[in-house]
Amino acid sequence: MTNGGSRGSRLLGPATVPPSRGQPLLTACLIVRDEASLLPGCLESLAGVADEIVVVDTGSRDGTAALAAQVGARVLSRPWREDFGWARNEALAAARGSWVLSIDADERLRAPDGSAAPARDLRLLLREGAASGHHIWNRSLASEDGRLLAVELVPRLFRRVPGARFVHSIHEYPLLPDGHHWAPTELVELLHLGYIPDLLQRRQKHARNLRLLEAAVARAPGDAYLRFHLGHQLGAVGRWDEALPHLAAAVGASGMEHLPGALDLATALGRLGLFAEADEHCRRLVVHHPAHPDAWLAWADVLARAGRPRDALFCALRCIGLQDQPRSGGFRSGRSAQAAWAVVGGACEDMGETERALAAYWESVRLWPDPIIGARLERLLAARALPAPVPVGSPV
Repeated sequence: MTNGGSRGSRLLGPATVPPSRGQPLLTACLIVRDEASLLPGCLESLAGVADEIVVVDTGSRDGTAALAAQVGARVLSRPWREDFGWARNEALAAARGSWVLSIDADERLRAPDGSAAPARDLRLLLREGAASGHHIWNRSLASEDGRLLAVELVPRLFRRVPGARFVHSIHEYPLLPDGHHWAPTELVELLHLGYIPDLLQRRQKHARNLRLLEAAVARAPGDAYLRFHLGHQLGAVGRWDEALPHLAAAVGASGMEHLPGALDLATALGRLGLFAEADEHCRRLVVHHPAHPDAWLAWADVLARAGRPRDALFCALRCIGLQDQPRSGGFRSGRSAQAAWAVVGGACEDMGETERALAAYWESVRLWPDPIIGARLERLLAARALPAPVPVGSPV
């Protein structure tokens, strides 16, 4: 997989934004800062799709603004205010299209099969569709070789109507006035590279997000959306004791319908050893989402940590059996099958079923070469005096 950073020389050709006659149909809006390595791939994905590109640059020093201007984008320079919503509203105010696509430099617009976005079909949807906005699937990658971290429905494509605006200083999203409704579409999707570990480390994204989220929650402590994101971010850096009250507050306000929050709360309770509360929470979770593999995986993980291998095995196998179910709940982990096979392996090992544990661990590392699971596999093989295999990863 390539991030598009090495293809900048092609931008003078097909990716150049054509001059529009009359009002553009679709404006792509970006906010950027020091994105010269990633921006070309994003701009190429918009070629032939966006009639106009508006870029708000918040202080780049690496030539990002010049790259955007080179393809005909309108580039606005703005000082950074620690507020992503404000910056996106600056781009929105400059847009002239009837519709707006909000996209980042580390994202690529494409068809679900990975080919170029179907410009003709997309334009037909925008001209004749009844919805005022569309949720599209955002596929976040976890590695350069294309392994999937998660896929999530995000509100990114919407009519530029009076009163439309982005809200929140971080994890911002567009809000449309009353009377306008959203509908999902699978005509296009986003490929998101920003959670690939090397990029995360270079950008110090966790530290930045924590700083902005803590400030946002301090300003609006009753906002369940912000509380969830702060809890999620704290969990991402292993601070589950601090994450728990935020996640509990978020789920208490939004209920089980907000699947990511409910999953994170299950993880927090399990990691902190609050097994009775975690078990009860997971029971309610699978009642609300009985066909969602991540719900069963969350319960399997809790049960495994609680020392209940037979129950953990049952839930993990349910997760594996549901892998082919349609995406639902607006979120789907890309590692649930790998993690479920790891739980199966651990449960079988705890029950003394070594052969089943070996097979499960092998399937887990085949799907994703996790070094921890690989070490368990090698330990069991060594105990049987067998040569350790070389795990071969299989992109999701």
